[in-house]
Amino acid sequence: MGTFKFDVDGANVAPASGGVAYDGPPPKKGIPYRCKLKRMQIKTNKNDEPMLNFVCEISEPAKKAGKTNPNAECNGYGMWANLNVTDQGAPYVNQFLTALAGPKAAQVIKDFWGPGPRIDDDKSDAPKVVGIGRFKIEDGLDIIVQGKFGKGQYAEELKADRFYSSSELKGGAAEDTDEEEEYAEDEEVEAEEEVDEEFAEREEELDAMARPALSKIARELGIKVLKSKSNDDLVSEILTAEFPDDEDEEEPEEDEPEEEEPEPEPEPVKAVRARRAPARGARGKGKPPY
Repeated sequence: MGTFKFDVDGANVAPASGGVAYDGPPPKKGIPYRCKLKRMQIKTNKNDEPMLNFVCEISEPAKKAGKTNPNAECNGYGMWANLNVTDQGAPYVNQFLTALAGPKAAQVIKDFWGPGPRIDDDKSDAPKVVGIGRFKIEDGLDIIVQGKFGKGQYAEELKADRFYSSSELKGGAAEDTDEEEEYAEDEEVEAEEEVDEEFAEREEELDAMARPALSKIARELGIKVLKSKSNDDLVSEILTAEFPDDEDEEEPEEDEPEEEEPEPEPEPVKAVRARRAPARGARGKGKPPY
């Protein structure tokens, strides 16, 4: 008889939290489930290449379109995936980032492959990803995941296989075509925030332009360019035309006609003096005819 000595100093390590075992029905393959991100890390695969490892849990709304949502029975089931950060794995990484970041996906993908994701510990073998550019990676981010059953050791485990954004599921995926009100409201708020951000960026861009450039944009939008209009007035009218309000607006009252600002004239083309051809009898001789 004896004891087994572990070569690990774990006596003063706090126990892990949240270790509640899943005891619900098994989820189905081929169905996109609404999930919450739990963790994202950077690890290495067997070829010593970097890979993105993440875990998420099914978190379906209890009801959809006023009816009981059967997919909610699988809430709490965890799915995971390893995405190789390689040339071959890049399309799948980008599919995952698109589903995770939604309307901000283009910038998130650019930051992921540019400066790279932000991590919590650069000395760790499996650092946790805490952000990608200005996009924060935190527990509870929404993502729609479709799983498939593994092989061998994980034959009974549903592994994350494909990723979707809410817009991709509208009117599409089986058993998930009804939009839950709370999700629709979230998407509407996100869309408004995206438009506000675009509006502010465009306003800043127009404010920095000179008068000729503003006048050209205004004319292309059908806006009269009058001498009495300031640059601020032109910027305001351009923004109104480029970001129309969905609500019906009253037609503006017609003002008295004003003198429209003339378009800037193009710079005159420099005249090129034509060379006179020598007289017929002078060709081939060393001096012109008298």
